[in-house]
Amino acid sequence: MKKTNALPSLLAWLGVVSFYCIFTGSPVVAASSVRFKQLQGHLIVVPVSINDGGAFDFIFDTGASATVIDRTIAKQLYLHSTDAATVKGGEATRVLTCYRLDTLSLGPKSVENLTVPCAELREIHSVSPKIHGVLGQDFLSRFNYILNYRDQRIEFEENSEFENNLRGTRVPVDRDRGRVIIAVQPSPPEKQDSPFVLDSGAGGIVLFKTALRNLEVVMDQGIDGLAYGSTVLGNQMVATGRLQSIRVGDENLRDVPVRIMESRQAMEGRPEHGLLPTSLFRSIYFNNKADHVVLNPRFP
Repeated sequence: MKKTNALPSLLAWLGVVSFYCIFTGSPVVAASSVRFKQLQGHLIVVPVSINDGGAFDFIFDTGASATVIDRTIAKQLYLHSTDAATVKGGEATRVLTCYRLDTLSLGPKSVENLTVPCAELREIHSVSPKIHGVLGQDFLSRFNYILNYRDQRIEFEENSEFENNLRGTRVPVDRDRGRVIIAVQPSPPEKQDSPFVLDSGAGGIVLFKTALRNLEVVMDQGIDGLAYGSTVLGNQMVATGRLQSIRVGDENLRDVPVRIMESRQAMEGRPEHGLLPTSLFRSIYFNNKADHVVLNPRFP
């Protein structure tokens, strides 16, 4: 039996981070796009500036509720701590120190007076020691943008130019602690839709056991069918299989590999039935002002 990589579970834990640090912010609008690089085929790494210092490599994570920094940045920039943060992921609870950032910037976009927790991020550092944080929805949800995998760019909208010109179905989304929740339709559609988080930090589709009621999954057999690993959510059993067919907006996905998380710790308090990687699509338009997305948008 093989051991699972702890990074997906860490990013899932960051996705439900709940902390009690009061912050305010105001975005600054400027010009248009930021290049990114990819690690492990799916992780998006972007250059982030803090208090006019940097740039620092951060993971761009649409599945994370909050931005998180590591201790290196706190020391290097002589940041002043504010309140403690209570962070929950299933039954696991942590108390982290919060730091107030005067400005947090990604390319032309900035948020002022943002309070963020500081964590060890050991699993992320195992991927690359140059990564110093996770950029979450407390920053990202303030802007409309296209996540463009083909050109490896994040293209920010300035004056509704994407909304007015791109073609594609506007798929409404819900929110849970800032995270984008989208409906996944089973195919054939006899059963109910399942809510999934659109997650740029996920390397593949992750199902919670709840999703098996609505989606048709063929489980793997043999030694690779089950895997055990020690993660931030405790010891978990992960089953693997293949999802037969689903529909998301106008996009059909067939015979795709999935992992099924069995642990109730991973599912507790989460409204979604799983994680849907943004990397399954060529690009996605996020309209955070009107709460809809367009998958694989097209321009005239």
